[in-house]
Amino acid sequence: MFKRNLYLSKILAELDNKQDILFLVWARQVGKTSLLKSLIEFNYIKEEETLFLYWDKLLELGLSKSIDLEILVFNKINREQLKFLIIDEAQYIKNIGLILKIFIDQVRKWDFNFKIIVTWSWSLETFRGITDSLIGRKKIIQVHSLSFMEFLEYKQFDIKSVQVISLENKNILNAYLDEFISYGSYPRVVMENSLEKKLEILNNLYNDYIYKDIWFYLKEDEVISFDKFLKYVSTWVCSSVAVDKIIWDLWISKRLADKFLFLVENTFVINLVPAFFQNKQKELSKAKKIYFSDLGFLRKVLGISFIAWDVRWKFIENFVFMEILKYKSDLENIYYYGKKSQSEIDFILQNEFSGKIFPIEVKTGSKDNIPIIFKSFLEDYREKIGNFYLINNDICKMREVWKKQLKVISYLNLFVEFYAGLDFYND
Repeated sequence: MFKRNLYLSKILAELDNKQDILFLVWARQVGKTSLLKSLIEFNYIKEEETLFLYWDKLLELGLSKSIDLEILVFNKINREQLKFLIIDEAQYIKNIGLILKIFIDQVRKWDFNFKIIVTWSWSLETFRGITDSLIGRKKIIQVHSLSFMEFLEYKQFDIKSVQVISLENKNILNAYLDEFISYGSYPRVVMENSLEKKLEILNNLYNDYIYKDIWFYLKEDEVISFDKFLKYVSTWVCSSVAVDKIIWDLWISKRLADKFLFLVENTFVINLVPAFFQNKQKELSKAKKIYFSDLGFLRKVLGISFIAWDVRWKFIENFVFMEILKYKSDLENIYYYGKKSQSEIDFILQNEFSGKIFPIEVKTGSKDNIPIIFKSFLEDYREKIGNFYLINNDICKMREVWKKQLKVISYLNLFVEFYAGLDFYND
């Protein structure tokens, strides 16, 4: 049992708040169930005080359609003893939004005194629709697959000792990074030592996704088109692509293209990053950039046996995106910036509270040359800009440019920034 302190601290902060339902939301196989089991394993809660309902297991047994959640809970409930009700894979339960509203209303009336925790592994749009009735009654934690820092912790790399990365540490970290971007961050994959087994697990995850998660939403004649679509968007990773181009290249209808995009985004396979703009005449506004949620899954979809140098930059940029996504606060939104002249900034982070924006460019080389587009971006957005960031292969330092700070960070050093609790967006 791996101790994921990043998420345990967030969960523990909510356990005493029985007035709200705690939702753990994100894709299948990222470790939500194991995370909740670890609450018992590490003695944060007691097993005898917890009712754990594995709804996907009931589904596999063909029972969930014939078992009423209220009856199941009330048959097992001990009002004096029960302190935690955990419902795993709640998206499979009919009328779950209404049922949870009834439960939490009874808790608020002191009819019950247990904390309700729910895991959800399906579309965010479906989740929002079903839980609309729980506004003011829920807290959401997005649980991602392992970050690189968690990966290193599992490998027992002493991240506390790393202040300046020595040559020895750099060689170790480079080897670990190669493994991380080659096989991905799903816990089951990371915790398997055999490379052959890692690939077997990834293959099974891919098949489960196509034939369990997606199959239900597709007509028989759409399955082949979807498989082609998934392979197509994988070739556009780290690039912006408009729906019109997808329609033209794949010869599919707009309805089908929109449906496929909705499915891959809302099953957490890809992330569609919108453009940051204020002038549609000069700046990109419609096309979205594509990033995969797991690099091992991306490699599987691309069908490549190893990551060659000509595609490595895509895996590195996607890696940086996922690291930022896993550690950013709820108040930060991620965009990209592009001019119609083809120049682009990889990421723009905007803080909703302060309004500050932070341009971030990723390079695979070991130079700290200032991207030319930073200058033109400064001319248009000077007052809104906090720091500039340049993430590269090797260099870590601070520079002052145009009366702004340019923070140069090695992508091997990103985990040090996060571990130290530094504000990545601090200006």
